[in-house]
Amino acid sequence: MNWQGLGQWQEWVLAIGGSLAAALIGWFCKRFFWPKQKSQKLVVTFCAFSAALVIGRVYVVNPPPMHQEDKINNLAFNSSSHLLASASEDKTVVLWDVAKQRKIRTLAGHIGAVTCVAFSSNGLWLASGSADNTIKVWSVETGHPAYTLNDSKVIEAVALSPDGCWLASTTDESIKLWDVTTSRVAHVVWHNDIVEALALSADGRLLASGSADKTVKVWNVETGQLVGGPLHHDDEVEALAFSLDGRLLASGSFDKTIKLWQVGTWRIVNTLWHQARLSTVAFNLEGTELLSVGENGGVKLWEAPTWRELRGWIANERNTASTWAFSPDGLTLATGTTDGAIKLQPLREFNTRQ
Repeated sequence: MNWQGLGQWQEWVLAIGGSLAAALIGWFCKRFFWPKQKSQKLVVTFCAFSAALVIGRVYVVNPPPMHQEDKINNLAFNSSSHLLASASEDKTVVLWDVAKQRKIRTLAGHIGAVTCVAFSSNGLWLASGSADNTIKVWSVETGHPAYTLNDSKVIEAVALSPDGCWLASTTDESIKLWDVTTSRVAHVVWHNDIVEALALSADGRLLASGSADKTVKVWNVETGQLVGGPLHHDDEVEALAFSLDGRLLASGSFDKTIKLWQVGTWRIVNTLWHQARLSTVAFNLEGTELLSVGENGGVKLWEAPTWRELRGWIANERNTASTWAFSPDGLTLATGTTDGAIKLQPLREFNTRQ
């Protein structure tokens, strides 16, 4: 059965289906096995009730798998960690309830693969970039597109301001800063090679960009001026994250290192050795821990203030993983796969692994 087509009616359909199946079992037992003795009636009733409980467990309590029709290209949690957005080659974005691991709704409207997604920190807006050369800004509450921004090339990454009024997007070596409400480009800034990653400071004033040119640059969002960098790695920069307090910027590179930069002075605070090419980095809300994932599926947890490695493990689905995301509360690792599956791993499962 195609669970994804049920959308937000999924729970009702499963509940009704489970109830009907349980009723059918009861009727069948009464029609063909209903005994005359009272004690035997109790046994049959108990068996029918047990079967109904099993059906309820399988079809109602257990959610169907989190899955889209094609490869998952990108994942993003909202700031409260309650919602997850997934971008797929199937040209759609799906919003998921993280606690229930169930689909809330599908956002359809792109005519090409969806390459990237990003929430505004106020939780009201979601941006999606696509191979159809457009960016859409969606209302999270209604699932309707509020704005469509048109570019001339495939959108590789997006970042959305806290209030959803401006947006950054990347195509090849360029970064465009958009006024969302007018659908106009306010600034265009550049790297010397393809831009691989974007990160926005919590106050929305600074935008960091990482590139295949082995550098990180930091931009003033309002003016488009370079205020930090170029900050150098020895290979492509693939992942970026600001700490919530705005004091640190983490950059992860194909050179297998994570560099921690002091915001403002842009001096290196620490260099961490991940032992694999980096795919994702993220601070927890308190800024006391940094999480990183390498291309080999190796996950590491680093602890402030020394930033020593607290623990490491190998994530599930590492052989088919296409993208990763950490929840802002630091409790969940989301993995998207090449076959369209999405897996959520509670990080507390690894608290005892060293």
